[in-house]
Amino acid sequence: MAIGSELCSYGRSPVRQAVGMFFGTSDFHTHIRVRGLIQHLPPLLPTRSVTVIECGCGVGANIFELSKAKKNIVAEGYDLSEESIEYANSVKREFFPDCAIAFYCADVTELDTARSRYDCVLLMDVLEHIPDDTALAAWVMGASKEGGLVCVSVPTSRYRRVFGEDFHREVGHVREGYSASHLAALFPHLELVGLWYNTGIVSQIGCWLYYRYLRHVKVPVIEGLMALACQLLFAWADFPNGPKYSCSIFAIFRKPINSTSSSETPRG
Repeated sequence: MAIGSELCSYGRSPVRQAVGMFFGTSDFHTHIRVRGLIQHLPPLLPTRSVTVIECGCGVGANIFELSKAKKNIVAEGYDLSEESIEYANSVKREFFPDCAIAFYCADVTELDTARSRYDCVLLMDVLEHIPDDTALAAWVMGASKEGGLVCVSVPTSRYRRVFGEDFHREVGHVREGYSASHLAALFPHLELVGLWYNTGIVSQIGCWLYYRYLRHVKVPVIEGLMALACQLLFAWADFPNGPKYSCSIFAIFRKPINSTSSSETPRG
């Protein structure tokens, strides 16, 4: 089943439902991001039931796709957008009624029961929107169990050059991007398990075309068809990648056993 198929099928006409179920979301950058998560995270998770929290979950794409790859997760998603949370809960009721998934409109750092609670914390394209990313990183380190994982997806400085200054500002990025060394500095008490570069040069052609130009087409049908064409042409062509070529980074960190640090204490 295509990535994001449930999200773009909910509440749509039969034709749009069929297109959504087959192709998934027309946002092909989501396909690139989610594929990395599903490819690299599940093999590292324990076989028992796993507790997951996502900070800034949006409409829930990452949690939904992870729940399909890892059936025994107990997941919570938090976002400040009421509209996104309402939509995520609607999709959950329609397509995932038996899954242990819940979405809340709240500031995740205000949770008072989070210390050392979660097997996995997701920070997927969130840090670049947060003015004080150091404080959020400290909360995440405290919320993770010993031996738990933290998954982080962030743009690099190349993102702005490819997607355009207008889109960079429109989506609310407060900094230009991150490097591998910047990420490591944000999580000094965690061990880096793996780091991968995404949105390589070929896929950037589609991102450049769509996010700079094609998304401004005012006819929804035509705009949708062009987005679908970009997805089919470029979403699966994510190469070559590397520090000098990629628009995004996906990293997984692990909290060491017996890790103790005052900086890891979450607020609340």
